[in-house]
Amino acid sequence: MRYAVLFGPPNVGKSTLFNHLTESNSKVINYPGSTVDIHVSPLKRHNSVTLIDAPGIQSLLPRSDEERLALQAITQLNAMIAKAHPMPDLIICVIDTTKADRHLAITKRLIDDGYPVIVILTMIDEAKKKGIELDHIKLANHLGVSTFVVNARNSTDMAAISAGISMNSIPCNRITKPKPCHLNDILDSYEWARSVISKCQTIKKSPPVFDLDRWLLHPLAGYVAFIGIMVSFFSMLFYLAVPAMDMIDTVFATISEFASDQIQHDGINNFIVNGIIAGIGGVVIFIPQIALLFFGLGIMESTGFLARSAVLIDRPLSKIGLNGRSFVPLLSGFACAIPAILATRVIPNRRVRILTMLGIPLMQCAARLPVYGLLLGALFTSPVLGGIGLTTIYVLSIIIAGVIIGIANRVLTLETPAPFIIELPTWRWPMWRELLMDTCRKTNRFLLGAGPIILGISILIWACAEINVRDQPIIYWIGQAIE
Repeated sequence: MRYAVLFGPPNVGKSTLFNHLTESNSKVINYPGSTVDIHVSPLKRHNSVTLIDAPGIQSLLPRSDEERLALQAITQLNAMIAKAHPMPDLIICVIDTTKADRHLAITKRLIDDGYPVIVILTMIDEAKKKGIELDHIKLANHLGVSTFVVNARNSTDMAAISAGISMNSIPCNRITKPKPCHLNDILDSYEWARSVISKCQTIKKSPPVFDLDRWLLHPLAGYVAFIGIMVSFFSMLFYLAVPAMDMIDTVFATISEFASDQIQHDGINNFIVNGIIAGIGGVVIFIPQIALLFFGLGIMESTGFLARSAVLIDRPLSKIGLNGRSFVPLLSGFACAIPAILATRVIPNRRVRILTMLGIPLMQCAARLPVYGLLLGALFTSPVLGGIGLTTIYVLSIIIAGVIIGIANRVLTLETPAPFIIELPTWRWPMWRELLMDTCRKTNRFLLGAGPIILGISILIWACAEINVRDQPIIYWIGQAIE
């Protein structure tokens, strides 16, 4: 078996490319001793090659758990995959064509260190819009490695790339490690990258386009737009999910009625209808809201809005000791606290990471939506008022979390927070197929993780309410004990 690693900065299309090259038949590997997941799958049409999608990395001097894992994928691969060699048989450097002069610096270091490398240039559609033309043949001659051009948003060139990966992933037993580098070495790499790209690239005058960042990153208009988008997002969770939830409720009511008519024994009837069916229905009925939550977060992430929100929200977060990198984990806490805490791995500063993890449990995760849905549905008949009520709950949770984080920031004596630096991705439309598949995967993962627990608790509560001890249900005695 041969192993090839997709390697490069974040937001260059590695995961989309991985999905096309493997038809998304991936499995998740959790690196021992780490909280970071990588995806592994056989290469389409070339099953002897296993493709690995490593996290994004900005430099060969890692500053976060995510970057450390990406580096370990090319230096200690056998620690992740038992039968692999310490280094992969091929490193596929994925480079954004619109930012090639920056992204090529990492590739130069890998080539100089003796790694087997090929280069894939992505975002060529965005480059054409900006009038950028990069001659990949000239670039290949300068680098001395195979170079491919692809639009990761479609699968037209994937057969040639798959063949190129298969031909270049020659099995090897070499052990190569990145050579020690200093600041001057890094600066020299960037200078070399700019020089090479200038020889291979031509820039034509492109037609003017509307600058959306001018408004969404504006000190005043940006916050107004941000609040409006978030209010609309949470109102959508409440408003759009109602018809589907009503339909699911009707289906389970019909199932319960049918089961009640068919089962004659009162005890078994009660257990099946009020215990099992009601418990399953209590989980399934909130799938629309949970799926919409993941879908909305996916849209904001894939368009580039989340990155800009992080820049916008960096200033208020800095007042309580956080920075813009804390925004995405905190926002993910509205979906589920566990993956949100794992997402703090992208925060290099330990102080900021701990403060962010402290605030995440105070966010209103998706598991609480069923309770809020029932309460708001009982209190308000209008979906608009329900949406405003749900938004108010979320805003109050953010305020409380901010107060607690601010207090903790004054108490902690860890390292001083580092400045927040982020590379904004290009605005682009979501890839709807991948977005829907990702939404289904996350919703399914949520159901498999939380569903059995919710069902088990539902059956336990039913049992406590139905089983009597000394002429009173068990739940009565539990209440007495609490009092």
